[in-house]
Amino acid sequence: MEKTVRSRIAIEKAIHPLEKTLSNISRAISWFGGLILVGIIALIVIDVTLRYVFNRPFSFTIEVVELALVVAVFSSILLCTFSRGHLVIDVLVARFSKRGQAITNAIMHFLCIGVCVIIAWRSIVYAIYLSEIGNVSTLLKMPLYPFALFIALCSCLMTLILLVDFFRYVFEGRQK
Repeated sequence: MEKTVRSRIAIEKAIHPLEKTLSNISRAISWFGGLILVGIIALIVIDVTLRYVFNRPFSFTIEVVELALVVAVFSSILLCTFSRGHLVIDVLVARFSKRGQAITNAIMHFLCIGVCVIIAWRSIVYAIYLSEIGNVSTLLKMPLYPFALFIALCSCLMTLILLVDFFRYVFEGRQK
């Protein structure tokens, strides 16, 4: 019993600095995503006003909104992952023992880690491809690879967050 408590304390000491760093990074990216979302709203309001009042809308609104939504959505997914705000339907799992719940959660987190790793990997490959061919947006000629890199960054951070939770569930599943 004492060995279990000591190992639990050691795990918490190892995980706490990583969790604090992930918290700061996730919150900063979330604020950035929130500001982007406010910018999207402002741009759309201005564009609609210019369209209906002066009959002179911006030509680039759709392009900017499309690219900005990538940042807003992935920063929101990152915040949701960090705050454990995702939906959980545990009608069946709630009937399991604490150990069974921990094992099930560990398996689910392992699968989520796999998905996030694949998204990050493919986003990096895609960003390299976009950079090499010099792909840019149609009207503003903005390079597109930074948006793919942002997806990869958020996916890597989500992977780390899920890994921390995975190890916690594995440890809980090992306890009697």
